Amino acid sequence: MSLQTQSQTDINTVDIQKLLARTDDKALMEADTGSHYQTAYTYFYVPGAIGSAQNTADDAGLGTLIRLGGYSDLEEAAETAGTLSVYYPSRHIDDEGSSAAALQNAASGSQGILFACDGRILLKTAERMYFESAAFHHDVDGDYVVEATGNMSLSTTGASGTVDLKSINDTVTITSGNNKSITIDAGNGTGDLEENVKTATRKIGGDEYTVTKGAARSWTEGTTTSFYWGATCSISAGVGFYLSMGADIFIKPVMSLSWTTLGLAFTGVSVSWTGVTVDLEEVSMKLRGVQTESQIVNSKLRQINHELNTLQVDMSDVSATTEMLSARAGYIDSQIGSIKADIQDINCKI
Repeated sequence: MSLQTQSQTDINTVDIQKLLARTDDKALMEADTGSHYQTAYTYFYVPGAIGSAQNTADDAGLGTLIRLGGYSDLEEAAETAGTLSVYYPSRHIDDEGSSAAALQNAASGSQGILFACDGRILLKTAERMYFESAAFHHDVDGDYVVEATGNMSLSTTGASGTVDLKSINDTVTITSGNNKSITIDAGNGTGDLEENVKTATRKIGGDEYTVTKGAARSWTEGTTTSFYWGATCSISAGVGFYLSMGADIFIKPVMSLSWTTLGLAFTGVSVSWTGVTVDLEEVSMKLRGVQTESQIVNSKLRQINHELNTLQVDMSDVSATTEMLSARAGYIDSQIGSIKADIQDINCKI
């Protein structure tokens, strides 16, 4: 059936009061009224092409359709022609599986309402607006903007109701106002937080606080680089373990202070260069399997040893000279004894 605009003369001849009071009047069942009290639907239809006097030409595309009750003959004709998607949302047809099922379940077996038009829908209220449904699907082909001057709350109250916020082909940005906070609360501290990213960048303009009541584990397969331009402090109340499979280099140009009550070290090879060493040890026990010392120190020790040896040779030469001098002194002493003997043999008589 189609709606044909009545002339002004026909409208003036209709008694509005009588029309509202009667339900069996022929005028109420005319095809061109769009009101069918003898059927399960009532609709108001404005075709897309207006101006022709032919009934068939009036139904040239959707203009505006408001249908109350079950599906109408307009929808049935559109389903036959394969143009039901002009009247129905595509998600409704997809959920039902076919256009025929979408037509049969347009009112879900009861009495429904259909709004369809090829122009804009303007809805404005100066007071509150309440919308309640069993399920809700909103599909926007262009931009979607929600603005509120007051608070905005998005929540699910169902036992298994999830909230999925995602962008298929672009970025997602969460921004607060200046000096305003962003809070992420996983079940008031009873849920988990999972992050799966390629590159994570964090910029903190102030302080950072991290409180971990359980175990903290970190797995890094690449290089780790840390720069601290301030003081660092690390306090551990438990046992610490450090394992390095490569070479470690520690450079401390100023000072290194270590205070250990009990220190145990097992070193295969130890190489050190020390300018000045001061050891204050009460008890010291060293068991060395292999010891490597600085060649510079060894060269200096060998040089000292060589000088000591040279000094020892010089002392030997001095000792030999002394012995020779002693022998010569003995020879002189022997000659003096011979002289004494000769003097004793001389007997002078006068």
